[in-house]
Amino acid sequence: MSPQRESNIMIQTRPQQGFSLIEALIALVVLSVGLVGLAGLLVQGIKTNHNAYLRTQAVLLSSDIAERMLANPAGLHNGDYNDINTASENADPGCVTTNRGCDPAQMARYDAYAWGRALSSALPAGVGTVTGAGSGSVFNITVSWSETGHDAGNPSPTITSFTTSFQP
Repeated sequence: MSPQRESNIMIQTRPQQGFSLIEALIALVVLSVGLVGLAGLLVQGIKTNHNAYLRTQAVLLSSDIAERMLANPAGLHNGDYNDINTASENADPGCVTTNRGCDPAQMARYDAYAWGRALSSALPAGVGTVTGAGSGSVFNITVSWSETGHDAGNPSPTITSFTTSFQP
């Protein structure tokens, strides 16, 4: 038997000088997925911010009609604000620009007209209603509009409403 010899073979290795192509592609895919997720969050944030803006407008516009009602106590007492619906035709009574001015009923009709125009210009598909039973009763003011972005699976707009009550 012959003794086995161990051979000392030296393998020369070169030091690594960078990423391999596969490692670079994996890093690019991970980065791309992160950026797509970030873009989705940005879009959702913009939708949520816009919807919050619309809700703020609805609150301001409901306060607007309440203040108009309080500014016309005779029209409020006569029941001129008892049933307002801006979805139906509200014509300008034309008394605001004349020298003779408006009586309380005309002022109430003008308030409904101006409020309806403000709703339709500030809110998408904006409409409003006021219901009550004259001076001393509780009035309900409802503002409705079209809002998008609640459900990612259903991009169609939904009707959102804000209702407030006050007693003059």
